[in-house]
Amino acid sequence: MLEIERPKIERQEISNKYGRFIVEPLERGYGIT
Repeated sequence: MLEIERPKIERQEISNKYGRFIVEPLERGYGIT
């Protein structure tokens, strides 16, 4: 059986008009733009 690792969400920068979040690790195939 495959184990799925839950992603961790980290806030790196945040303001009233801008936010930057890091989400890792993602499963294979996610996060491709």
